Amino acid sequence: MFKKYVSFFLCVMCFFNYFGQDSEMIVTDRPSQTEVPTLVSDDYFQLEVGFQREYSNGDMYFQYPSILWKYSFCKSFELRFITEYLGLKKIDLNQVVANEEGFSPLTFGFKTQILKQNGLIPNLSITSHFTLPYVGNDFFRPNKVVPCFRVISSHALNERLDIFYNFGMQWGDEFKVPVYMYTFLIAYSLTNKLSMFTESYGYFQQKTKPDNRFDTGFSYLLDDNHQLDLSGGVGVSSNYPSNYFSIGYSFRFKTKKARNEEFK
Repeated sequence: MFKKYVSFFLCVMCFFNYFGQDSEMIVTDRPSQTEVPTLVSDDYFQLEVGFQREYSNGDMYFQYPSILWKYSFCKSFELRFITEYLGLKKIDLNQVVANEEGFSPLTFGFKTQILKQNGLIPNLSITSHFTLPYVGNDFFRPNKVVPCFRVISSHALNERLDIFYNFGMQWGDEFKVPVYMYTFLIAYSLTNKLSMFTESYGYFQQKTKPDNRFDTGFSYLLDDNHQLDLSGGVGVSSNYPSNYFSIGYSFRFKTKKARNEEFK
């Protein structure tokens, strides 16, 4: 099933690559844990695809791939869907004791922009997602709807330097109180096409020790509609040993252009 899924994704990617260039550059939430307040441009369909390997508390987690699907039909509202093919290897005494693989449950949501930067006033957006318990591998899906949301903000300090910060909450099957998360990211444009970031992020909950992490990475614009990325990170809390490595590819096309060409 996994090979068929990858083959389907490659076919879709080649199809979308057919569409031409536009003057405004693609903006993505990849590759960091921080989301950006910018929405997809009107009538664009955008896919952000990532492959990731994570080691956490002795277990191995895989995303191959995770896809964030975005569509915007107005300037202040963006629809979002997340689909993933996941893998988990639980390891005990250097032996694999469990090996699970399959599709994650469907997650859908939205992002809406509230403010645009004006002096000290930051760019500000809110995003919310809901993970459904009805589809996907039984091992990965929750028993009930899992909601989460984030407040997303950023400041452009100059033409090359930006800072981003998120704060969010998430509930789950076993959580009677929410898990809180934060991110703080500094992004710097090395050239017009190549950018890098450093980021601190973490998770915390009442009566538990916080899980703080650090990562860094790069993104490279192939052109206005296509971007490659590379990132990696480590846990900095002794009670949550972890590290991850990720590569990604993001692209978009304009649906109006596609519809117009049908009538040529």
